[in-house]
Amino acid sequence: MVFTEQEKADFKRASILYENENIKEALPILEKLAKQRPDSGILLATLANTYWDLDFLEKAEEYFIKAINNAPNVEKISLGYFHLLWDIGKKDDAIKEIYRFEENAVLSDHYKEIAEEVKEQEN
Repeated sequence: MVFTEQEKADFKRASILYENENIKEALPILEKLAKQRPDSGILLATLANTYWDLDFLEKAEEYFIKAINNAPNVEKISLGYFHLLWDIGKKDDAIKEIYRFEENAVLSDHYKEIAEEVKEQEN
């Protein structure tokens, strides 16, 4: 997927706002971009993280699911979704995400460690 120059500039602006803890200002920019590019897993995950930081947990979960549907093998998205689910008490769903990702992608050492730790807690 190729982003237009304007979309790149908007994403960069939102990223800078986010990094400078102006998360509420970054949100409408990211929402607009997500409407323009609903097939960008990374963009949708970035929006999910923004919602999470603003404590809009249902929206965060919704956008992580959209991100995974568009980019099922991106580890960073899977880890974000896993951590959100774990943090909001949906541990069974978090574990399911670990198993889903294991079946579909090559795991980094970091992801393997998390998966092993979760599986130990499961037993």
